[in-house]
Amino acid sequence: MESVRTQPILPGVSIPPFLRPPTGVTARALTTDRGTFAVLDNGSAVEGSRGSALLVPGFTGSKEDFIAVLAPLAARGVHAV
Repeated sequence: MESVRTQPILPGVSIPPFLRPPTGVTARALTTDRGTFAVLDNGSAVEGSRGSALLVPGFTGSKEDFIAVLAPLAARGVHAV
């Protein structure tokens, strides 16, 4: 009989314990019609919005792949998730 996981491995949004997001970037859950996703959101660091960007990792990637670009995008007024 196959086991079905009912709880996430880590409660809440997963983020490696060795990683600290940049100032103004928060790890949170984003709920959509297609399910709930763990995201990194730079929205609290954006001043004067110039647009939005949805950053989607590849098949073997993760949300942490975008850590280096979240603060620079926020500094330029781009809200990225």
